Amino acid sequence: MSFEEMTKILELVISIVGLLFVIVGWILPFRQSFKLNKVNQSAQLEQIQREFKIKLLDEQISKYYGPISAILTEQSIIRQRIWYQIGRQVIFDDGKDKLSDLAQNEQLIWKHFIDEYKIPLQRKIVEIMQNNAHLAVHGEHDLFVTQFLDYALGWELLDNQKRNNVPNFYEYYYSYNYPKEFNSYIYSTLDFLIKEKITLIEQMK
Repeated sequence: MSFEEMTKILELVISIVGLLFVIVGWILPFRQSFKLNKVNQSAQLEQIQREFKIKLLDEQISKYYGPISAILTEQSIIRQRIWYQIGRQVIFDDGKDKLSDLAQNEQLIWKHFIDEYKIPLQRKIVEIMQNNAHLAVHGEHDLFVTQFLDYALGWELLDNQKRNNVPNFYEYYYSYNYPKEFNSYIYSTLDFLIKEKITLIEQMK
């Protein structure tokens, strides 16, 4: 092989190597840019998801659990006044579960509480649940919600029958199927939602 041929081959090799460096120099930044774009897109997606979740939490707090919690607290405060008026922490003593078992003044106090406060406040809770069923944390078939609706609507039906002299087995039973865990469910869920919202807001900073 002549010197000229060796020189041409060497020049060709150098050109090929130079081309490879150019290609590599183009590919590496592209790959880095691609990875960076994926990271940015992932971060943007997470941000959008957080914003959506915060909006949902806002609605659950302001339209569902917050208002129901406030109504339950209002009812509890009024009920404490009733207990104070009658001088005990229950309306019916053991073995006494009918309106006729109460003294005349206690009957008037209890009926006034039922007609003017308890049933109207329960009706407000029912309307909140019906108008915002999609905001219940466990969906429209939330067990606690179903139990409360059964209780409140059943009480309202029997009370309306009582007012209109329709025969039934109801005499203002206070303990009529009340879902005893309902209040704690509402309060604890509201507390959880508020804390979760605060955590998401902190993550967005």
